Amino acid sequence: MVLRVQQSQAAAQPLRWTGSRRESTSSGGWVLALKRFGAGLAIAASPVLLFAQNSRPAPPVEFTEAESYILGASLELPGSVESLRRAEVATQVEGLVVKLLVREGDRVKRGQKLAELDTASLDARKKTLEADVVEAETRLRSAESRHRRAQSLFQDELISDEQLDSARFEQEALEARRVSLRASIGELELQLRHSVIRAPFDGAVTEKLTEVGQWVREGAAVVSLLSLEELEVAIEVPEVHIGKVRLGQSAQLKFDAFPAQPLAGKVSVIVPEADPDARTFPAKHRVPSVRTRPP
Repeated sequence: MVLRVQQSQAAAQPLRWTGSRRESTSSGGWVLALKRFGAGLAIAASPVLLFAQNSRPAPPVEFTEAESYILGASLELPGSVESLRRAEVATQVEGLVVKLLVREGDRVKRGQKLAELDTASLDARKKTLEADVVEAETRLRSAESRHRRAQSLFQDELISDEQLDSARFEQEALEARRVSLRASIGELELQLRHSVIRAPFDGAVTEKLTEVGQWVREGAAVVSLLSLEELEVAIEVPEVHIGKVRLGQSAQLKFDAFPAQPLAGKVSVIVPEADPDARTFPAKHRVPSVRTRPP
């Protein structure tokens, strides 16, 4: 990758002029005098007496005023591309890797599947819990009916306080079991979702960190991913050129893979401490995005 920093300096366009003489033997004429003031030129005319030396007409006087214009210059330096966002994407549950859906170099979108873990045991546990919920709800409906009858009998003073409390406690216990079973099913569903590892952001896969058939523990990395949306180009600027680089300065970035697709960047960081051995100053240039292939 090559960084080209544009520089500029002002230069003056030279003055072009030609003189002339009037055809006369006794009339007055004009002489052009050129004087330099600083970076510009001034033209003055003063009357003097001219004597005709021939009868040929003189050419006209022509002049062009001095103008300033920009001379372009550039400084080319090698650099290396760094992503501002990279991550080792990890699994949130342990399990056996049954699918690895990406390879090094693949571009992925946020939410795209990267790998899948075996979920057979989780699926079986979920079915068991769902059956337990059905049973608990059936028993709960029966307990609710007994509790209503107990309340009616208690009002008629046909049962004791203890019998009424027993019917109420049975109903509350079954309600609590139903809530617990449903919470367990929710936890299993979360584990099932986490058994599919997805990309947390748009980017490119730089390394596979597992293989199909490998058992991974909770928190183990599956792939390494970096974002291509925000990049920095690290440049080592020689000491003799550091005065030509400024914060916010525009730069043109060329990549070896796509030399015909230069990108515009800006100087975002200049480290004031030099490398004593290389006698260079680190500088970084922010790049909004880069393509991995020509359009």
